[in-house]
Amino acid sequence: MKSLKWVMLSLSVLAIVEALVGAAAPLVYKQIINNITGIVSKSIGRQQGIENGIVIGAILFIMFLIYTFINITKNYLAPKLEAGAQSILRDRIFKHLTELSLDFYEKERVGSMMATFNRGISRAGSLLSQISNWVAAQMIQALFALIMMFIIDPIAGGIILVSACIFLTSTIRLVKKINPMHLKVNEEYDKIGGQTYEVAAGIHTVKSFVQEDNETKLFRKKNRKWTDLNVARGKKRAAFVLGRYGVMDFARVVILTMAAFKALYGQITPGDVLLYVTYINFIIWPIGNLTWLYDDAQEAMKSIEDVLDFLEIKPKVVDKANAKRIKKVKGKVEFKNVGFAYNGGRKVLHNVCFAADPGQSVALVGPSGTGKSTIAKLLGRFYDVSEGQILIDGKDIRDVTQKSLRDNIGVVQQETMLFNDSVKENIKYGTPKASMKEIKEAAKAANIHTFIMSLPHGYDTIVGERGIKLSGGEKQRVAIARALLKNPPILILDEATSHLDSKSEQLVQEAIWRVIKGRTTIIIAHRLATVMEADKIIVLEKGRIVEEDTHKELVEAGGLYSELFRIQSGAMLE
Repeated sequence: MKSLKWVMLSLSVLAIVEALVGAAAPLVYKQIINNITGIVSKSIGRQQGIENGIVIGAILFIMFLIYTFINITKNYLAPKLEAGAQSILRDRIFKHLTELSLDFYEKERVGSMMATFNRGISRAGSLLSQISNWVAAQMIQALFALIMMFIIDPIAGGIILVSACIFLTSTIRLVKKINPMHLKVNEEYDKIGGQTYEVAAGIHTVKSFVQEDNETKLFRKKNRKWTDLNVARGKKRAAFVLGRYGVMDFARVVILTMAAFKALYGQITPGDVLLYVTYINFIIWPIGNLTWLYDDAQEAMKSIEDVLDFLEIKPKVVDKANAKRIKKVKGKVEFKNVGFAYNGGRKVLHNVCFAADPGQSVALVGPSGTGKSTIAKLLGRFYDVSEGQILIDGKDIRDVTQKSLRDNIGVVQQETMLFNDSVKENIKYGTPKASMKEIKEAAKAANIHTFIMSLPHGYDTIVGERGIKLSGGEKQRVAIARALLKNPPILILDEATSHLDSKSEQLVQEAIWRVIKGRTTIIIAHRLATVMEADKIIVLEKGRIVEEDTHKELVEAGGLYSELFRIQSGAMLE
């Protein structure tokens, strides 16, 4: 609201002026009717009546110009306010999403989260627009009309005031009763959005296991529950409508009957009867609108609160106040007595100690679930260690900014993430200013250039959502080219060849061993053929380092590595 305060204030002022012009209009209409009836009854001369009509017409014309100007301006400001609020909130949500630590994404359902954001963003924009356009204007119009009613007829004013109080009290009671229902409706809406997103993202799996009908049944069940909750909420609202509006309508009938008798006995003019009718409506309509807005605002706030709760989540990994940029990285990596547990749960790493000198290649191997990928995540400081410390060139990575740290680390992950853009844009993702020549050199180093040139549009070919148009091996080589283009002093290859066929793996292996020279490389692999040439191989088991040496020495030692090597080389089959 602070960001859009001038738009909100301008819209509110215009709405108030519009309300005042509208509230003053019946006074002019009264003069028109009295002037006409005066001419007809000959209590006013014809010439006087014409002169009065000219003055009244001029006033009406001015009011019409003011009203038209206000409406045109409001029609410009209202969408600007609504779209502006949505844009600001959307920007803040997106920025916050990029700042949150990985642990947030590991426990949240992305589909439901997106549905929550869309719901909150939409309601926030419309609510601010309604508040600016309605609240002050409707209150002032109702108050003006109520004052006029008391001036015209104190008894009528008292009747309508009591009726309005009953109406408002019943509305507050209604809102208190249906507030919990808003929460339930929103929860079911988010579940529907979550399933829609997950099925669309995993459609290949859905079709492969022939689960289209089951997913549809599940969706219909959720959708039916959302519908039933909405209908139940509507019934509860409807139950109050008759009582609330019945009170106001009864008051209207009583007051208009009083006005009719007064007019018959000559106590008020025909123009005064119009004031009765109009000002009663000017009280009932705004109060009805305000109570509707109050109910709608309560519902909207349930959606907005979900977004605000999200924006208040603090990332677990943050830069220190005095964190500095790390510059001219040579590439020495040290893990000193590192222990780690995800979210305070079971320990994944125990007293891990190893070092990689600048330009050295270190391989991490071992059975699944031993903490190899966790080590890579800790090195990039996607999580903070529970115990010990990680050093780069002798500096604790918690003392440097996350951006400068990750600028010096290139990563090729096991699950390759490509964006729905061209091959060129995906390769240069981490290096936006890279030239076409540099992009092609990186692609050649990753043995993907020839394939790219065979595509319909070469480097400008769109790869599809998550790279769906490419095979697993092709995506992996694009990811390797992306990491190589960054030219970092430290390179992490997390199962970088896991999706490659034997021929592609051989080509990429040759490229990898050629480009890692001169840079510190952490290689995580299950295939031991990938790491045989590493300067140092570290073997992990149950989160602990159990062996550390070269390939040859580890094979001869007859430990876990030797056993894994024998299995993979075919010795067990023999």
